[in-house]
Amino acid sequence: MSTIKVNKITNLTGSGHVEAEIPLKLKESSEPSAVSDGHGLLFVDSADNQLKYRHTSINSGNSVTLSSTGVSLSSQNIFTRGQVIDGTADEITLRVQGHSTQSSSSELFVVEKSDNSDLFSVDNTGNVRLKKDASVFSMGLGNDFTITHDNDTGATIAGSPVTITSAEACTWSTSSGILSLDGKNGVNIKENGVNVLSIDTSRNITIGNNSGETIAIGHTTSETTVGDNLTVAGNLTVSGILDNVTLQSYKETIVTIPTPSNSDITSINADLNDGNVFFTQLAANAANNAGTSCSTINFQNMSPGQSATLIIKNNASFAGNVTFSTVSIDGGSDIGRFPGNEVPAFSNTTNAVSIYTFFCFDSSNIYVMVGGLNFQ
Repeated sequence: MSTIKVNKITNLTGSGHVEAEIPLKLKESSEPSAVSDGHGLLFVDSADNQLKYRHTSINSGNSVTLSSTGVSLSSQNIFTRGQVIDGTADEITLRVQGHSTQSSSSELFVVEKSDNSDLFSVDNTGNVRLKKDASVFSMGLGNDFTITHDNDTGATIAGSPVTITSAEACTWSTSSGILSLDGKNGVNIKENGVNVLSIDTSRNITIGNNSGETIAIGHTTSETTVGDNLTVAGNLTVSGILDNVTLQSYKETIVTIPTPSNSDITSINADLNDGNVFFTQLAANAANNAGTSCSTINFQNMSPGQSATLIIKNNASFAGNVTFSTVSIDGGSDIGRFPGNEVPAFSNTTNAVSIYTFFCFDSSNIYVMVGGLNFQ
């Protein structure tokens, strides 16, 4: 075998390319140093028997391995067998970089099937797309969390659990159709981690979490219709008008006004915010060994149209008396009005019960009626 040693081979004109009609045999050698005169170096690395190319402007001047599949640094490459990209520590293993003339919507990275149909792509603006109907995006070692396309324009999110947290205001809305919340064991709506509305599997709806909370349905110009029976386990307060109401099997709360012990009570005070039926017993005047004489009946929070029933039981030891000298609202002047302008009688025997009704007609008139006397 002959050996020719030269520094440069050119064609006859000194430019262009040189054609070789026979195989070109390269001898293995250690990796050469990069040259800075604009030339590249093609060699077979004796360390791993790989065909390599080295140029100062490629791969930071380090050599690149050319595989038998035909890698090109300036045109499209098709890999027909498994390829491994093996990076080193603290180094980007794979970088896909678009050309400066690419439009923002052109695709940088595409995964295709053998029929050239796209499965996955990344475009020049960073949009990532799964490009098949019914595609599934999954996360986790066991694919525990999935987003599944529905073959149309929607998707299903599945996981256990699925938590969506927004640092600011968040809106769930539909441009058409119904927004559905479907909980197999019920539905909870929370505020700051506390249930404010709960629906259980028996369709029981619980609104609010603490006593004293106000629940508003509708507004001042709307009507709310309950299409079935309505059961209220607690107190029901109506600030408006009850219209066309039929009451069946109801009872009123009897509010007991405490009797001061060993005191000469001269007034009875009843607050209509507590109820409309009141009971009290006269105290005894221990100092005088006699009953008390009550002269004032005062109602708090009484409005025109309201009525109150007052049941008064006389003292068990010393009988007292009620004179009705003043019948007032919130400590005001006397506005008591009696039938025939005669002061109602009172059962002035021990333990006797007297019953009276007070009807507030307006802010100047409370009509007083005797319901019964001398009940024992």
